[in-house]
Amino acid sequence: MKYTYPIVITHEPDSSSKAPYIVRIPDFDALTQGESITDAIEMGQDLLSILVVQYEDEKRELPEASPFADLSEQFRGSVVSLVIADSDHYRQMHQSKPVKKTLAIPSWLNSRAEEAGINFSQTLQDALKAKLL
Repeated sequence: MKYTYPIVITHEPDSSSKAPYIVRIPDFDALTQGESITDAIEMGQDLLSILVVQYEDEKRELPEASPFADLSEQFRGSVVSLVIADSDHYRQMHQSKPVKKTLAIPSWLNSRAEEAGINFSQTLQDALKAKLL
């Protein structure tokens, strides 16, 4: 399911933190932070996805999204943005159930990899993540 909620981003440049962008998700009373505005939005979206999945798993009713205009008024000087949490996509991306795959590689490569103690499964996962993400 897809859900849209507002986040509020406040820049605190005087903060000694490496992540001076504070992200509030008012409807869930949750906070996170980011190193840049882009990072802050991504962190807000990730936290929102985690919260939505948690609510779904616990069969809790999700809160109603606050009106955008109300938050813009309440948090003057901050950036109010809408983010989407896709719980189905989040579950799919974070599901760690292994899937068995069969593949073919040259015998010399197999021998050298075994001699080096390389974990084929982990190496394939790392390569696929590097290629796709």
